[in-house]
Amino acid sequence: MSQFQIKKSGEAVLKVLRDDGINCELEQDNETEDWTCYCFIKMILNYDDIIDIQKRLNELSKPYDGYSDGWAVMVE
Repeated sequence: MSQFQIKKSGEAVLKVLRDDGINCELEQDNETEDWTCYCFIKMILNYDDIIDIQKRLNELSKPYDGYSDGWAVMVE
């Protein structure tokens, strides 16, 4: 997930991420009013791969003043 204070920045990075093949969506936090871009990547859990993806998300969102704010796991 990447955090943004401005909706326009979130929408711009959403397009960049989708163009890069990442499944994602943009939502606003009701309390902070910040925008969060949630990214969904189906993969086998591997620490190095997770770190690589976080770096990639940071690189793609940095030009829009965004940053990666962690990750979570959903198990099927």
